[in-house]
Amino acid sequence: SQVRGGALAEVRRQVAVIGGLASEEGPFLTGPDIGLSDASLFPTMIFMRHMLPKFMQPGWEYKEQEAFGPRLLRWFQHMTSGAVPAASRVYEEMTGALAKWDESGRWDGIL
Repeated sequence: SQVRGGALAEVRRQVAVIGGLASEEGPFLTGPDIGLSDASLFPTMIFMRHMLPKFMQPGWEYKEQEAFGPRLLRWFQHMTSGAVPAASRVYEEMTGALAKWDESGRWDGIL
């Protein structure tokens, strides 16, 4: 639908803004030290990486590099590499919960 397409375009725009503000050097969003921005954005990124492919419109192809850009992908890879134990726990908990939502048909009525 046009509403979903507009919402996805807005998500893409906002993610691009965040990606543009992310540190080029990293490994964290604002530089060499982990901060509140990392803790705040990480769960959202887990959710978006899980959900965005589900909400693609017919004819759209989900491409992670286009969706998140190189800085956010590099950061996400660092956060999920095991280098940040708390992030590893959050990732495991969230992906487990999202898998249960998939199994229970949580998205069936809105996809």
